[in-house]
Amino acid sequence: VNLWDGLVTGESSARSRPMVWTSRRFGGQVAVRLGDYKVMRQGLNTSQPGQWEVYNIARDEEESANLAGGKPELIDQAVAVLKSELGPGSAVPASKISR
Repeated sequence: VNLWDGLVTGESSARSRPMVWTSRRFGGQVAVRLGDYKVMRQGLNTSQPGQWEVYNIARDEEESANLAGGKPELIDQAVAVLKSELGPGSAVPASKISR
């Protein structure tokens, strides 16, 4: 991604692919940015993974209102993205990603 044009002009460009984060912190965490939404899950490297969480980060910067119950399609999208994007060296193996 070339950030220079955005820094110079102040304009943002649309992403062609979702942003994906993985971390060993929080027992293995993944997150996917889908438009205004952040879809995440923690504890994937533990025996009892946490539930999926969905936040509208454009409206809820503090991530205080979990919308997962009403946005199952976003969770499905995030699962598909993660399974296609996570490689063998990822902090969370793709085999641990499920609905």
